[in-house]
Amino acid sequence: MDQGVPDTSPLKPVEGEPVTTARSGTVCSSCAYDLKGQRVVNEHHYRMNVVTCPECAAVIPYGPRYRGRRAERRRAEVMSFLWISIVGTIVIGLGASIMALAQSTGYAASIPFAEQISMEHPPPERMIRIHGSIWDEIPTAWWEQNAARVTTAAGGWTRATDWIVLTDLLYYIPISIVFATLWRVMFMHTSRIVCALAMTLAFISGAIFLRVYFLVIAAEMLGTYRYSIHVAEDVVGWPIAWLSYAVGCVTFLSMLPIAGLALRLLATNVAPPSIRAKLWKFDPAFSR
Repeated sequence: MDQGVPDTSPLKPVEGEPVTTARSGTVCSSCAYDLKGQRVVNEHHYRMNVVTCPECAAVIPYGPRYRGRRAERRRAEVMSFLWISIVGTIVIGLGASIMALAQSTGYAASIPFAEQISMEHPPPERMIRIHGSIWDEIPTAWWEQNAARVTTAAGGWTRATDWIVLTDLLYYIPISIVFATLWRVMFMHTSRIVCALAMTLAFISGAIFLRVYFLVIAAEMLGTYRYSIHVAEDVVGWPIAWLSYAVGCVTFLSMLPIAGLALRLLATNVAPPSIRAKLWKFDPAFSR
């Protein structure tokens, strides 16, 4: 055949050393023809087993390559499960951490008022702590009758609150640094919508935990006695707790760009080129 004249003859089966025959379930990726029973040969140039489709003459890789794809798919499923598990832990952990510090701040701010309540109330008939402690049992009926008087004697809820405990909000800085760094690493290959939804879920879950805590405290009103610290939290603790929760959310949001900047500087100045290339692939911001 002259050079320059295209070869229009039908495609011939790939020549090579016969290996085996195609098993059931093997189909042509071009025309979906069932290749069961077709001859599998070892193609020497590419060093791989192939089978020629008798219907469309397409050459289909066979054997280890297909099993490799199945293994890659399973590996991808395992990695996806691990990623979802880690991200779920980070999301719930973020909300729980902010909630825990908010609740403890509200609790600490309520201690002086709880001691005032215990001192105003005469020693109860049944008492599980020394009179004057924050765990005195206060009759619900007595508190309903004397709540205004005790609050006024304490100088109102603003003066009854231990405002110095607001310095505990500084703990939000290391907490936010840790979670912001984890957040940037785990969400670097996701869209902003997914990241925003996960962040919303974290904040809502923390708010639900905090709300449930105060609902449990309020449920004691149905009983005969309430602990003085819980009475104080129901009056002065919940505003401080919710204020602390809002500060925690804002602190985390403010740490996100700082964590991203720190990771970019680390990746561009410390990380080896191979890791830097992967970071550029997942997050274009690392290439700036």
